Amino acid sequence: MSDVRPMYRIHPAIGFARVGNSPHAWYLEPTSVGGLPTEIDAQGHEQTVTHFKHAGQIKRQAARFRIYRHQEGHEPVEMTIGKGIRSVRWSVHVANKKAAWYNFQELQGDVMFGADNSYEKQGVPLRNAAIVADEDRRKLIIDPGPRTLTEPGDWIELDAASAGDYPYVSFPPVPSPPAPPSPPAPPSSPLTPYAVTTLGAVRMTERGELLVLGGYGNAGGPPASNITTFAGADGWFDDVADGPVVAEIETEDGQSLSLGAWVVSGAPKLAPEIVNVASLADTLIDVGVRLMGLCPALYKTDYQPDYVACLERDILPIFRAMKEYRWVAIVDAMVSVATPSFDLSDLSEANRANRMAVFSVFRNPGKGHYAPELTHQHQQMFADNGFPLMPLNSGDNSISNTLIEKFMALTPTQYHLLHQWAVGKCVSRRQHPTAGRDWTWASPLDIATAGNAVGEPMAPGIEVTWTMRNPIILTPGDPFRIQPEPADYRSSGLSPSRDETIAGGGCQPGDLTKRMAIPWQADFFDCSVQDVNFTTPRTNKTISNASRIPLAPTFFAYWWPAQSPYNVYEGASTAAEQILDGNAFIGSNNVGQVLGQNVLYHRGLNSFVDAVVGWKYLGFVLNRTTGPHRELLRFFVEQERSYEAFQSGYYGLLPDGQLYTTQPTTTTTTTAVNATSQNVFPIQWLIGN
Repeated sequence: MSDVRPMYRIHPAIGFARVGNSPHAWYLEPTSVGGLPTEIDAQGHEQTVTHFKHAGQIKRQAARFRIYRHQEGHEPVEMTIGKGIRSVRWSVHVANKKAAWYNFQELQGDVMFGADNSYEKQGVPLRNAAIVADEDRRKLIIDPGPRTLTEPGDWIELDAASAGDYPYVSFPPVPSPPAPPSPPAPPSSPLTPYAVTTLGAVRMTERGELLVLGGYGNAGGPPASNITTFAGADGWFDDVADGPVVAEIETEDGQSLSLGAWVVSGAPKLAPEIVNVASLADTLIDVGVRLMGLCPALYKTDYQPDYVACLERDILPIFRAMKEYRWVAIVDAMVSVATPSFDLSDLSEANRANRMAVFSVFRNPGKGHYAPELTHQHQQMFADNGFPLMPLNSGDNSISNTLIEKFMALTPTQYHLLHQWAVGKCVSRRQHPTAGRDWTWASPLDIATAGNAVGEPMAPGIEVTWTMRNPIILTPGDPFRIQPEPADYRSSGLSPSRDETIAGGGCQPGDLTKRMAIPWQADFFDCSVQDVNFTTPRTNKTISNASRIPLAPTFFAYWWPAQSPYNVYEGASTAAEQILDGNAFIGSNNVGQVLGQNVLYHRGLNSFVDAVVGWKYLGFVLNRTTGPHRELLRFFVEQERSYEAFQSGYYGLLPDGQLYTTQPTTTTTTTAVNATSQNVFPIQWLIGN
């Protein structure tokens, strides 16, 4: 018998809670990539989620953390109270540091490009820069303090009222900075449209699991303030967050251990079954392979030419993700690549030319994401044969003219594995059952959650950003596990200025999300699609133009359609829903939306502030097919949209050339639209609050 004691770990290493405006209903995050989440029914049974809204409100997603025993040669085994664990004490400390951090500047601040690319050396301004003193800037951090759970019980809110004796509790609004010559500060103004009073809730279940719920999706800024860019605006706050999770356990074999993980609370995933071409799991695997030396058979100082890829692990997920984008974006060229006239699983030498043809239209990432202006194909739109290079996503920086990366590529590891498939150095588990099992450091339990988050591109991203590509914040030997800073925040509080990618020593609560847009709805709303210049490698925008419009000619690229859908199939299936969504006739012309029609997902949200209010009225993009052939015959449509929160109308040109519209305050004429006119289009605006 082996005398090696088993190891214990929390899984997932990174759990994802997601915001929702329902005060009561919630569900558990998925346990597979592209899988549906589950929820607990009235009888206590776990079942697949069928509705993502309760009483018209979006359910929140709970990240679920469990303790597993790992023993060599065996699958991980979940440990629960009374079954492997005598006791468990959970601690959670999440925070939101966005308002205290630097303004977002695409790739500036990422020191993976070199020490000179720090925020300070690049001259990137702080958010809320008028607040200067360190202690005052600390108050910009939303910090409810730590929570500790020792017994199963009710939800504990992550708000100020439940903070106990933590001395650095902070929730907005913060005092305005005094104007010279420093008169008394005026009373703080409330945030509009919504106050931020909690970052979510935590609970220990009867089994000893930890559940962490996200916030309510609330965001607010100073009265009468406006948001003009995807990065957000000063004075604004939202309720996403992140931070460490710790389990202190006593096992039944007599060990006392302290185990760590991390939780990220972010935007809802509105197309839960659709996966990004390069997920966060793909990004973290790439870091493990290239920068941590965790798979020397695949990568030493460079990729190994004889490494054998696994069809099911490495190749087919890329093509499946590309094919499934069609439900949330118009990407016909990607679908062509993902559904060629030959069998992608045909690994024979006779099929090699076909595989090489497909591989030739994938963009070469070169050295990866650390020298984008020097990587030719990141700036290249078309292959030599005129077909678009893949994938059809914007790169990390198709926005500003510093550190340009116009178009996305696969991660370098994905690209090399795809090359191995193309040249025939790939096997299927059908013939080789153990294929693809050499990455023992990448637990399927961790891939299952990170695989549903955005990996590439990151500008800044949706849940997290490019700091995840930097091994300095990750645990050596385990790229899925965030390295926490070993500090007592009761004595010091959280730092508003410490850059964990420079200082090293691990992350504080709030570090993973502090670089994201504030509020999150700004980036979610604006960064669905991007007009990308494809002719001038070193220029994205016309600097002389005040609006910094893209330099023409441009290509219509998508950012993260699996997370922020843009083109979806209308799901209104009743007469009442179709009427609410604008289905009507002017003369003989139907100018509304009908079932199966391809429509804009964000229709009805016409501004950043609209998105702050109206995100909760949008629908979920879900597979409508039921029964045993649900996976074989997939048909995704928009479901559970709150049609009543939007007003529908029309606009068009009259015979005299004037504009006609039914939208309030913008009607330029009361003349009836010509009944035979073909120039009549639907329009919607937000009426919900």
